[in-house]
Amino acid sequence: MDKDLLQFQQCQDQDPRDRIAHHSVTFSGVDGYGGHFMKERHKSQQYQLRAFSLLTNSHFIQGHKTHYNPTDIRAQDQAYLAVVPKAFDFGSHALAAAIKKVGALFCYQDGSKQQGTFAPPAVPSQVNYSRVVQWLEYCRSHHANRCTSEQPVLAGLKLLDCSSFLVIAAPILFRYVALSYVWGGSKGGSCNGVTIFTGGAKVLRSCLPNVVLDAIQVTKALGLRYLWVDKLCIDQDNPTLKHDQISQMDKIYRGAEVTIIAAAGEDDNYGLPGVGKRRRRAQPVAKIGNIRLVSSMAHPHHTITSSRWWTRAWTYQEAVLSQRRLVFTEDQTYFECNRMNCSESFQGDLDVFHVTARSLFWGVHHPGIFSGEEGTSNLSSRLRYFDLASQYTAKELSFEEDSLKAFAGIMRHLRSSWYPICQVWGVPYEHNGYKSIRRGLLWCHKQHCWSTLAKPHRRSDFPSWSWAGWAGEIDFMVSDWFSVGSNSASVFLEVEVGCLVELNYLPLNSAEDAFQFSYPLALHLDAWALPSSMLKVQDPERPSACTIAGFDATLSLSQGPGDPKIVSKMLCEGKWELLWLLTQSSAAYFLVIENHTDFACRVGTVDAKIPPWPCHLLRHSPLGKRRKVCLK
Repeated sequence: MDKDLLQFQQCQDQDPRDRIAHHSVTFSGVDGYGGHFMKERHKSQQYQLRAFSLLTNSHFIQGHKTHYNPTDIRAQDQAYLAVVPKAFDFGSHALAAAIKKVGALFCYQDGSKQQGTFAPPAVPSQVNYSRVVQWLEYCRSHHANRCTSEQPVLAGLKLLDCSSFLVIAAPILFRYVALSYVWGGSKGGSCNGVTIFTGGAKVLRSCLPNVVLDAIQVTKALGLRYLWVDKLCIDQDNPTLKHDQISQMDKIYRGAEVTIIAAAGEDDNYGLPGVGKRRRRAQPVAKIGNIRLVSSMAHPHHTITSSRWWTRAWTYQEAVLSQRRLVFTEDQTYFECNRMNCSESFQGDLDVFHVTARSLFWGVHHPGIFSGEEGTSNLSSRLRYFDLASQYTAKELSFEEDSLKAFAGIMRHLRSSWYPICQVWGVPYEHNGYKSIRRGLLWCHKQHCWSTLAKPHRRSDFPSWSWAGWAGEIDFMVSDWFSVGSNSASVFLEVEVGCLVELNYLPLNSAEDAFQFSYPLALHLDAWALPSSMLKVQDPERPSACTIAGFDATLSLSQGPGDPKIVSKMLCEGKWELLWLLTQSSAAYFLVIENHTDFACRVGTVDAKIPPWPCHLLRHSPLGKRRKVCLK
C-alpha cells in the first residue's frame, strides 16, 4: 500500500489533475472506497485508483438528459478519482455504482484554493444553516409557481410554538415547519403515562424525543416559530379529532414552509445528526505529501434510500406531499423542492444549474427522488399515480389495516389536480374515463407466489382485485395511454347490495360524494372468459413462462401453490379462469380468478403477446364464453 502511494507522490511537480490522469494506484485489498466491490468479485481482484473527467463521466450531475454538451452548464471541467476494478469496463455501470455508494475523491494541492463548480466543500460537523437558508430563499424567489401554494384551510390545526413550548391553535397568517420521522423510540403521545397533547398547556422538554428537540432547534435557526409534529399536535386519545387531522394530512404537509425529514437512525430518539447531541459521520479526507484528497461522500439519494425512514409507508406519503424537504442524513443535509435539489457536499452555483428563467434545474442534474413531475396532462397524471402507487407498495406498514390510510393523502392530492385521478379501493380511474379503470386493475406483483424472496400475502380487509388487498411491491402492466384498446370487459360497482353503478355516473362535485363510492362492496365484470386449461406452462420449473393458443404469455400469480410444478396441474384441473380484461396493440391482458360459490377472487394476471387478428378469432372461439363475475 505504502509503495503504491509513493508511486503517486513521485509526480508532485505536476499539476494534480495531470498526474492522476496518467498514473493509477493498484490495491490488492481495499476497505472503504473499494470495499463494496469485494462483495461482488473474488477477493483476489485488484483495484485501481483512476482519474476521470467530471463533465464527460458525470455520475454526480447527469440526470434524465443523457446526451448534453458540457458547455451547456457553463462549468470548468475537473478530474476526480474513483476506485474501480483493475479490469474496469468503461461501458459498465460500475463507476456510477461506486460513486453513488461511497463517493469519489477530489485532489487539491496544499495552499491552493478549493475551486470548481463541483468541488466538494468541507462539510462541517454541525449543520451549515446559512447554506440551508440560501436554498430556501432561492426556492422562494424563483420557484414560486411550482413550490408555493396558497395557505390551505386546515380545520382544527394545532402547532407547537417553539419559543413558548405551548401547543396552540394555528394563528392567522402563519408559516410552519412539519416533521417527518420514524416512531418507535418513545411511547406515542405520552410521557410517563401523561398525555403530551395538552391543547394550550406547556410541553415538558423531558417528554420530548430527541428528534423533536432537534427539529425545534432547526425551526428557530431557519427564522420560523411554529412546528407541526403528529405526536404533539394530534390528540392521540380522541379518535374523532385524530381522524379529522389524519384526513387532512395531505394539506398539512403540502402547506408547510419546509418539511424536516429525519432519515437517520431507527427511531425518534436518534435525533438529527449535526444538530444536537448526535454527531455526523465524518467526511473522509486524506493527505499524500502536499496533496489533499477530499471525498464527495456517498450520494445523498443512496444514503436516504438506505435509511429506516425510507422503508416506511407513512413517511413516504409525507415526503411526496411536501413541497420543500430538508433531509438530515448521517453525514450531511439534503434539500429538495419541486424544481431543484442540492446538498452540503455540493457547492455548485445554483444559477449555473438552472435554466435562464431560474424556474427549474437543467436536465443534466440528478432528478429529485420525492417530487417527480406534477400532472400537467391526462397522461402524466395517470402515470404519476402508477409510479407513486408502485413505490408505495414497496414500503412497510406496522398495521395491515393502514394499507390505504397511509396512501389516502396522495390519492386526495391527485384527485384535486388539474386532471383529476379518482380511485376505487386504490385502483385509479379517470373521471368519465370508463375504460381507464381496466388499466388500473392490471397490476402484478414483482415477487410471485412461488418466489424464494418476500411473497405477496392477502390483506383480508381489502378486495382481492385492489393492490391494497395484498402486501407486496407491484408494477402496473399497461402504461401506453395513447392507444385506447378495445372494450374487452365492462365494469360496474356494487355500491349497495344489488345496486350496480357505472363509473361514469359517479359524482365529482365534492370530495364527500366521491369518497362514499370509493369503497364499494364488490366489483362486477361482464367479460369474455377462457378456461385456464388454454394456458400452457412451458417449463414446470418456471411457470411464469407460458402460452395461450400457442402465443407467448407471462403468468403472474399473487396467490397459488408454493411449488411451481403444481401450477400446470391446477391450470388443467380448471381451478382458475381467465377473464379477458383488455386488448391493446398486439397484447391481450387477463385476470386470473378463482371461483367460489357466489363470487370470485383475483389471484393473478396474464399478459399474452397475441396479434390483432388471432386475438379477434380467439375472443369469438367456442372455447370461451361471456361471463358476469362478482369480484371481491
